[in-house]
Amino acid sequence: MIKVNFQNKELTVEEGTRVLDLIDDSNKTDYLICEINDLVKELDRPLTNNAKVELFGIEHLEGGKAYETTLRYIVAMAFHNLYPDLTIRFSYNVSRSIFCEIQGLNHHISQIAENIQKEVKRIIELNLPIKRITISVAEATEIYKKFNHKDKTAILKFRPEQIVHLYKCGDYYNYLHNYMAPSTGCIKTYTIKPYGHGIILQYPRNELDGEIPHFVEEATFGKTLMKAYSWGIKTQTQTIVDVNKKIETIPRDFVQMCEARHNKQLAELGDNIEKDIQNIRLICIAGPSSSGKTTFCNRLRVELLSRGIKPVMISMDDYYYTKPEISKIQGKPIGELDLEHINTLDIDLFNKNLFDLINGEEVALPRYNFVTGKREDGEILKVDSNSPIIIEG
Repeated sequence: MIKVNFQNKELTVEEGTRVLDLIDDSNKTDYLICEINDLVKELDRPLTNNAKVELFGIEHLEGGKAYETTLRYIVAMAFHNLYPDLTIRFSYNVSRSIFCEIQGLNHHISQIAENIQKEVKRIIELNLPIKRITISVAEATEIYKKFNHKDKTAILKFRPEQIVHLYKCGDYYNYLHNYMAPSTGCIKTYTIKPYGHGIILQYPRNELDGEIPHFVEEATFGKTLMKAYSWGIKTQTQTIVDVNKKIETIPRDFVQMCEARHNKQLAELGDNIEKDIQNIRLICIAGPSSSGKTTFCNRLRVELLSRGIKPVMISMDDYYYTKPEISKIQGKPIGELDLEHINTLDIDLFNKNLFDLINGEEVALPRYNFVTGKREDGEILKVDSNSPIIIEG
């Protein structure tokens, strides 16, 4: 027997009991993921030692990820059931929604979307269990071939381990990167609609307290994504397998090809900025952690310097509150803070500094010390009307 602190209640259970078994049947589909001793795990994970267990639903960051991954899995299963001749690919996010590209399209897209919506609804109402299984690479290869997962079959040759994790739901097998909800019935709300050469999947977001965001058509963003998609087709680099093959066969050419493409895009961006420099005061570079924002900002700065433009750079990282301040704002202990959330930043100070700089005033910028976790005095800066401000964050 082992002792479990389950949602702040002390329990004694048999070793091997799943977290899912501890949840009342009446609200089993309300939870998506859990933490076992502060580590994110799936709800069907058996308990083998004394543990502290917390449950999370759609309102939690990890719960939101599990919800989105499970919805994609169910949509892939629906396509397999209705249109096994079609290949789908979850390509990129549009307006906080998922775009599902349909390849080999020879059906009316509106009819496909309607049929998939009905099949997804049917699968969810069955509340089928989704189980994580571990099999050998050889077994995974046979399963992937059966389900026509050509890219997954090809990537197995690059896998150093001799085992593979898959998710099984009824007779359907697939793997999607991230944790999964324990059953299809955990998916409560979603929207499926035709969009271009595929469908859009909208789902509740944890940062909106479980609400589905309003869909906004972003024409410029969409055009940029389509350019990247087209370039992937031209260079045969649409999947991880494609990229691995390039690295295996022509590594130097592949790196130089990517650099050439990036340099061309920087030159195009420099042209656009130079043409309208009298009206451009801010250049904002956004992206998730470790996506290359700082490197890109520096390369753009050099590109603009080559055109006689003298930009200055400001990092939003320097506007972080201390962790105790963030803990107070978010109402969470330090170990549970969402450091990617906008409320981790002193936006009032950031806005004031920008306003003053644009109006030609001298500003003492902060500098965040990530060792001490505190803001310190940074550079004193004043910019003229011909110096755009590059903001990264």
